[in-house]
This record gives sequence, structure tokens and C-alpha cells, in this order.
Amino acid sequence: MSFSVCAREKAADPAPTASGSTEFPLEKLFAGTLRYRKHAFGEPEPLMSRQAPIWAYSGPRPAERTDNIEAQVGVHFGFLFFSSIESPKGELAHFKFTTRVPEPGIAVPGGSGRQRVFETDYTCLDNMVCAAEWHFQDSIEIVPGDWTFEIGTPDGAYQLTHVFHVAVPSSNSERAQ
Repeated sequence: MSFSVCAREKAADPAPTASGSTEFPLEKLFAGTLRYRKHAFGEPEPLMSRQAPIWAYSGPRPAERTDNIEAQVGVHFGFLFFSSIESPKGELAHFKFTTRVPEPGIAVPGGSGRQRVFETDYTCLDNMVCAAEWHFQDSIEIVPGDWTFEIGTPDGAYQLTHVFHVAVPSSNSERAQ
């Protein structure tokens, strides 16, 4: 499958920036399963930039473009996006990353209920490719249904959203319930 830039998405018409630009500063590049490159000890970890999209860093790389995720422990999925939010060159861009999980949610360790919404503050370098992702580390995290990923600016001015349909392979369906 070829790698191509997806259409831009926006929550609302962007307000002009300090430079007068009204360009939408978040662009979804890829959505699907992700994989990580293993590198040798001491090897530098160059970042991937929009100008030189070389997958030669330790962050996630595209594996398969899909909205349908076959859930198993060890699977990484999410989307890669490019941020051109105005900030001094080389500065961190700040985001809010929200993951919405379908009912009944993920069991909270210690037996204190279930959680459906996970929010975290997220930072990445401006003008670099970043990832909004989930990694199934334990079978209790595998909840079939539509998972919604949202990444946006803290003020809510810009937001990207993607919905993945998570399904449990038939051989694992008894374990996930």
C-alpha cells in the first residue's frame, strides 16, 4: 500500500495566525497499525520532518493503512500527523490527546470500575511528524467497538479525529470478555 497524505480535517475555520496565515496547522498523514523500528545501541535517532519524510527514527512507522484493527496484545494503532502550529523553530507544540473507548470501557486495575475516556497532555516538536496511538499491552485493554482518537490544541481551536473499529479475532474472543 502506498503512503500518501490524507485530506486535511478541521474543527472550524481557523483564525488568522500572527503572520496572517489561515492555513489549518494539523494534517493527518496515516491511520492504521503502526510498528517500531529497532535500532542498534548508540545509533542516533533522527526525527522525521515534513521536508524529509524518512522513516529512520525510533517512533512509530506505518504498518498497514486501515480503520479496522484486529486487537491482540502487542498491536499498536493510531494515526501520524504533521503539526505546523506556529511556535519558535524547534519548540514543542502542545496538544491534548483524548482516546474514547466503547462500552463497557477498560477495567481499572484494582477493581475500582471501568474507564472510557483517557486524556493526556501531549507534546511534539513543531513541523515534525507526531503520533497519536494506543498500544495493547494487556488483554484487559482490548474492548471491541469504535475507538475515537482526538488530538487538538489545548484551546480547542484545532482538532483531528479518527475512529478505528476494534475487533477481537475469533480465537481470542472468549478471553476478551
